[in-house]
Amino acid sequence: MKCRGVFSKDADKEIELDLPDNATISDVRDAIAKMNGCNRKRVDLSLNNVVLEDSQPARCLIESGDVPFRYDYSIPRRIFMFDYNNRHVRLDLDVDSSFKEIASMLEKKIASLRSIDFSLYYNGQPLDLTTKTLDDYNIPPSGLILVVESMMELTVGLPTGNDKVYTILKSKRVVDLKERISASLFIAAQNLVVTNNGTTLADDVPLESLSSSEASSLLCAIQVPVTIIPDTKCAVFWDISSNLNATAQFLVDSLVAALHNLQALKTTLLFNGVAMRDEDLLSSYGVDNATFIYMVTEEEAQCIEPQSLKDSFDRLLAQPPSSRTRRELESNAKWVCDCLAKGTLQPTAFAGQLEGVFAYIGASREAGLITVLQRLVLLLCESAAQPLTLSLQVVPVCMRALTLLVGKGAWSGVAGCVSILHRAILPNVEAAMRCAWTADLFYQLYTVLYIVGCSSEEVFTTLRQILDILVAMQARDQTLEFKKALSPEKLFLNRYPDLKADYLPIARSILSHVSDFLSIRYIFNHYFDEPSVVRLLLEHNIILSFANNRRIPTPSLFTGSLRQQYGKELAEPITRCLNAFSNNEGITRYFITLLGILANEQRTSFATASPIAAQITAVLQHADLLAVFVAAARQWSDGYTRLLFLFLCTLFATDPSSHSLLVQNSAVFLPSLADATLFSPKNSSYWSDPASHAVLTVFDTIWSVSTAPKCSRDLALSTLSTLSRQATAEFLRTATHLIDGAIDALLAQLRQQTLAGNRQDFCRVVAEYYKSLLAGVMEHDECISFEGEIPPCNYLFLTFFVRNSDIPEFAEVAPNFGEWLAFFLQVVESIYKDDDDAVDLEQRRPYLFKTEVVPSLVKCLVMCMRTKDDANITKISAMLVEIIDLYKDEMEEIGNWLMAELLPVLDAAEVQPYMNVVMDFISRGLVNEALFWDFLEADGLDKLMAYIESLKEKGQRYEVTVIRFMDAFSYINSIASLLKAINLGYSTIADSIYFENQISNIAKQIVDLEEVVIEKDDDDAMLAAECLTAVRASSSILSAEEKAILKKAASRITYHSCSCVVV
Repeated sequence: MKCRGVFSKDADKEIELDLPDNATISDVRDAIAKMNGCNRKRVDLSLNNVVLEDSQPARCLIESGDVPFRYDYSIPRRIFMFDYNNRHVRLDLDVDSSFKEIASMLEKKIASLRSIDFSLYYNGQPLDLTTKTLDDYNIPPSGLILVVESMMELTVGLPTGNDKVYTILKSKRVVDLKERISASLFIAAQNLVVTNNGTTLADDVPLESLSSSEASSLLCAIQVPVTIIPDTKCAVFWDISSNLNATAQFLVDSLVAALHNLQALKTTLLFNGVAMRDEDLLSSYGVDNATFIYMVTEEEAQCIEPQSLKDSFDRLLAQPPSSRTRRELESNAKWVCDCLAKGTLQPTAFAGQLEGVFAYIGASREAGLITVLQRLVLLLCESAAQPLTLSLQVVPVCMRALTLLVGKGAWSGVAGCVSILHRAILPNVEAAMRCAWTADLFYQLYTVLYIVGCSSEEVFTTLRQILDILVAMQARDQTLEFKKALSPEKLFLNRYPDLKADYLPIARSILSHVSDFLSIRYIFNHYFDEPSVVRLLLEHNIILSFANNRRIPTPSLFTGSLRQQYGKELAEPITRCLNAFSNNEGITRYFITLLGILANEQRTSFATASPIAAQITAVLQHADLLAVFVAAARQWSDGYTRLLFLFLCTLFATDPSSHSLLVQNSAVFLPSLADATLFSPKNSSYWSDPASHAVLTVFDTIWSVSTAPKCSRDLALSTLSTLSRQATAEFLRTATHLIDGAIDALLAQLRQQTLAGNRQDFCRVVAEYYKSLLAGVMEHDECISFEGEIPPCNYLFLTFFVRNSDIPEFAEVAPNFGEWLAFFLQVVESIYKDDDDAVDLEQRRPYLFKTEVVPSLVKCLVMCMRTKDDANITKISAMLVEIIDLYKDEMEEIGNWLMAELLPVLDAAEVQPYMNVVMDFISRGLVNEALFWDFLEADGLDKLMAYIESLKEKGQRYEVTVIRFMDAFSYINSIASLLKAINLGYSTIADSIYFENQISNIAKQIVDLEEVVIEKDDDDAMLAAECLTAVRASSSILSAEEKAILKKAASRITYHSCSCVVV
């Protein structure tokens, strides 16, 4: 089929499309998008000023005759900023550009991108431009899109016997791969050899040159440098790929196999002067590029003279520094350490050499020499016989050495240096605080703290010693501040949680000076149960201070990706904090409010069908948050539960497991249904506490830029409507009666014109709730049960729209009456009868008479009369008769319901064809004197007589109707009703044999009345007396006794109705 269209902005631009017969508007949109080179979502279609939807058939375009459809399209463009290796590039792009188009433009700007594969990232997430566009990612003008080189995967067989997959940039080289392997094995990269099919790969070989088969067949071995005393060196390659237990003995065996002259000798390995046991794992000794493993034979070890070592050490220490001297001094110092450890040398022999040792430490640029000399100093200080004390003069020397060791990554040397500082400073802190280098040392150690904490070595003791020094110095000089912001690579508490108490003073200081979110989140995550930290967060509103970052515009606070990021980071520690301080109202209120703010979506109208139609943030996916909210709301039960809505309305949509908990605790937030507007912190006494008041600044900021209606009541009802559809069975068992009670109270205000808020909006969301609940029950009717599992009051929702049909707003949005009525009648019938089993009528009684079912049936009967639904009129009438017959003791209540609905419609033209049904139920409903007088006051008797006359005129039987009403009047058994019964029969069926029988019974009732009160000159009384007299005189079937009763009744009526008595 062919259809014509014109461009909205240029009527001369006309197109003609040739489409298949089964095409839809979606196909038309695709065709126009392709024709104009734009995204399909930029195409708008309309016909006769009506917007066309994708699901509509395209045939509607030709059924409109000669009128062409109108189309419009746009190709929005904007500037995007890209970053590649700190080089920024600005590109003017179509927001719907494909990755191929963007890559082409980037390669023109950056030549180095032409030879590599790359991907685009924003906010740490890859941009998937196959299913989305740049516009979908909401990248702000200041946003930076990262250009990241593509990665490759290499499978390497490690010396530990297992394979490991490494993901690395394609542009990297073998030396970079070695660095990655060394980080996972804790072995220096210089000691690793990578081979491919037996061929050793040089360090400068690019990884990209390896084929896919080669990339999966790499092997890594360890090359250990070994020195054989005294001067011989030999580099031995050994591979432990097949042996998971690489021990010292294994290395000895490898060396013996390589060096034949050692085969007959017993060997010993020394590491840092300590003998390595045969069964020790080599990896436990931390082999690195600065480490030499010394191997000695048994004979050589026995020939070493400790005193000669001391003399050699003194001689080397006194010589001018040279490369040879330093090398020999390092070797000699290692043997000295070994002898000191074994006790063959006395520490006192070196007491006078400390100055020379520290001179070498300060002047040397070799990490190995500094490390071994520091170990010597510590051995002397730790001597049990005569420990040495260190003066503050060594501190500047150690500061210079520490800088060198940290730069070279010599962590064992760093540990020794810190230990020396610890021994020198802590006993003399007061004196140290008066030195010129105090501030320099403080900030140097503060920087080293995070560098050491991220090393691959075990540095627990070193970190604790640094913390001891820093805390002691800062306690004596408050001008020394821990200002440094934290970053992911510096967060060592994750690895060393036992340092939490030692780090606490620093954590508190950081919170006082640093406002970046990462530092706050990291500290909060570790100190969520620390009262001093939490109180600091509340007093200064620190956890929200990152909002003042100038990179974050205030109007976009807590929206989009920022809110997702911060919410995800905060959810875990806030939840743990709320659990830890569950009995503290101020802390609970502060953090629940904060989570409510994070969960709120500013730019989404709460009046939509979905409670919050925005993206669900990561903060809402935390499993324990809902339980925390509910527990807090139950415990404190104050006004901040309004904010609970902002959270709950999105949480339940993302986590089906939360449905049950939310439904069971519906009562927690029902009190807020009485409020039309969102809880306002400014006007509430709940925020008088200074800690809680701190959050108001951000709260006001959000609300000042928010365009969303602030209506918690509508939001709550929208939540309930969606929830009732998704968790019908649970909702029906636990929540419906609570919600009905809350809404009924509001409906009373609505009828009295005292309801706060917009009437139309309130009625709309209430109707949506009940429609959703009804739809859920109709869809899952198996959850309906009348065996006692669900209380009767939980079924009030079934009749909501019928019971409240007097409110016009509900009539406009009520569900389809016919569909609902069919379901309702089926439910009602299943209450009092069952085709298969006998029904316990007493057990089912409350489900009929405590749930508004019977009055709703009567209302439905009248509504069907108005719509001339004969089938349902017959069905409802039969059901009402059955219920009346089964529950005769409920007739007082049933009568009230019948009179309330039927008397007002006696004059209605739509009801006249069904007057037989109406009069039948009115006669059944006249069960007490009050209803009798209601019937008379509504001119019911006159309308009854008019109905009887109409039956006479049509030649239809009217006697049955008269007798029913005579029975009804006589059942009431008051003098007024008995007189009306006599007169009704006398004026309509006086000639009937039934009449005489009725009159006889009524006369006996009059005689038996204990008290008769008749107004003076009552017309009913005079007519009744006349009737009784006439029947007594004319009857041929009444016995003498019955006639006597008639006379006595007539006399009693006459006596009580006349002003004088004629004897």
